[in-house]
Amino acid sequence: MKKYFVAIIVFIFILAGSAAGKQITIEFGWDANTESDMAGYALFMKKGADSSYDYNDPRDPLCTIAEDGKCYTDVVNKVCGFALPFEATDGELATYYFVARARDADGNWSGDSNEVSKEVDLRVLPSALVTTFTYNDVTKTIDFAFTQDQVDRVVRWELYKGDTSGGPYTKAGELANSGQGSPYSMSWEVPGDGDYYFVIVGFAELVNSADSGEVYINVKVHPGKPHNFKIKAYY
Repeated sequence: MKKYFVAIIVFIFILAGSAAGKQITIEFGWDANTESDMAGYALFMKKGADSSYDYNDPRDPLCTIAEDGKCYTDVVNKVCGFALPFEATDGELATYYFVARARDADGNWSGDSNEVSKEVDLRVLPSALVTTFTYNDVTKTIDFAFTQDQVDRVVRWELYKGDTSGGPYTKAGELANSGQGSPYSMSWEVPGDGDYYFVIVGFAELVNSADSGEVYINVKVHPGKPHNFKIKAYY
């Protein structure tokens, strides 16, 4: 029985809300063991670097020995992986640590794999602040400028439009946070005259902000200016 094996961890978040926090599922992947008496693997989790793993609480996926002699949790696709669900506290920034172990048919466990960690940031994300919004009669767009606190946490912003104050709103645009610097800007192409209401929402990795303050603009699309032509007559 191998006493140590290396885990290659791939994090894929799946979120679901609850009263106390968010249910987060992280998918892990690792190299398959080759011992003929392999029976399964387990993942162990702890919260915070100073805490300890509870080895009496294994998250225990079985594996199957394939023709190549390796033990896979998914023998059809010949991969090892496991989706580990746990609850993280809303409003909290915390680091979670994980190790994997292998076990044989007699219930003997290997030592820990390499340790991996993931910071889970569920702190409230501040709302964007719209600083200017104007109708551009040349481009026929409404142009927004806005600022954002804790911008390093933001992955993208989404613009939402409503036909009445307070919504409902529908998505009208998106801006990725590519480090472009503040103030940030978005535009929306105006289809015609009307009353339009907008909010901007910021999205971090795991949470989104509340709506920005609603902004309202009444648009009257101006027709093109008439041109005067001077005509000369020649006889």
